Amino acid sequence: MGTVNANFLPATTGLSLGSSIQQWLINGTPAFNRQVVATPFSASPTFVSSSPFSVFTMTLTGNVTSSTMSAVPGIAIFQVTQDASGSHAFTWPPSFQQPDVVGSAANQVTTQIFYWDGVNAWPLAPSMLTP
Repeated sequence: MGTVNANFLPATTGLSLGSSIQQWLINGTPAFNRQVVATPFSASPTFVSSSPFSVFTMTLTGNVTSSTMSAVPGIAIFQVTQDASGSHAFTWPPSFQQPDVVGSAANQVTTQIFYWDGVNAWPLAPSMLTP
């Protein structure tokens, strides 16, 4: 029987999620870089990425009434931030299976990680709310 190698780690530690130099290693060799996609606010945004490890960021300045995803399969992390007013609604793409509700407090950040198979997105963990 083969062995499972658990040496899949960030190349550096202590970096914030949005750090532009974060890289992941498999057995000490870069596996892939993550792509940070700062998506401008729109009532109907499309989240686009060509990386198998993407971080999508957006600051809500109004309600998102519909959204879509166009990305290669892989890990997709969403960081949705309310502006200083807060209380803006965010509608996940319809292909997202059971995503959490985005927090509504002023300046609150909702972070959730998904596996995107190219058709559907599946949450890998519950969302985190800060502050």
